[in-house]
Amino acid sequence: MKLTKEQLKQIISEELETFQEQEGQEGSFLQISVSNDGYDIDIEQISNPDEVNIDVSENPYVAYRAVVKVIKSSGEL
Repeated sequence: MKLTKEQLKQIISEELETFQEQEGQEGSFLQISVSNDGYDIDIEQISNPDEVNIDVSENPYVAYRAVVKVIKSSGEL
């Protein structure tokens, strides 16, 4: 499944809001993984973004992986 930029923004916005309610905060680094079908989205807080492998070829079920830094969030992108 190919994700559009708008779909990706919506996914990140929804997941980030949920994550922040649990533990995320400004200045945190997050690893975001999206499955091939777009239904499984995983957000994990990481301590060092330089040590993260974003290569998706190792996992055939992951279509997209990114490392992001939370600068500021209003719950909307």
